Amino acid sequence: MTTEPGRPTKDPAAPGVQCAAASIERRMLIHEHRGIEHLVERLEGVAEMSGNMAAPDLVVALRGLLDATRRILRPHLEWEDDVCFEEVERLTGTPWSTRVLRVQHEQLRQAAERLEADWQALQSHAGRHELVEVRAHLYELHALVSAHLEQEEAAVMPFLDAEGTPTRPS
Repeated sequence: MTTEPGRPTKDPAAPGVQCAAASIERRMLIHEHRGIEHLVERLEGVAEMSGNMAAPDLVVALRGLLDATRRILRPHLEWEDDVCFEEVERLTGTPWSTRVLRVQHEQLRQAAERLEADWQALQSHAGRHELVEVRAHLYELHALVSAHLEQEEAAVMPFLDAEGTPTRPS
């Protein structure tokens, strides 16, 4: 059973499937976080250079970041919300174990939407105010994603051990 190609999910009635899912989820989480770290580096790089970029160059760079966000970050957030966090909640016995992370996911989506609006605004007018807003929103998304990855690895990884046996942290 899959939620989308290559993203396993589990049948709650099958405990063996849950253990295998935990192992797969851990590997996928690690792999995807490495890809998101590259996106974070790109965000930082464009934010740093944005003050010295011509508006047309910033428009192109921002579009590339937005496309990468849509391709890498958004599906990752959906998978975590729908599959990975469900596993952690099952293991902890409470939805509160992932509540803060889910709220952060919404903050990340909103920050990406602000950058999308910035890109739209730059299409018609690239004044000083718009350029400052883009830079601020790039740093905002950079900070949110960076902090979220650290918190997620501390809060989620302990529940998904490398051998595929779900564990509760001590």
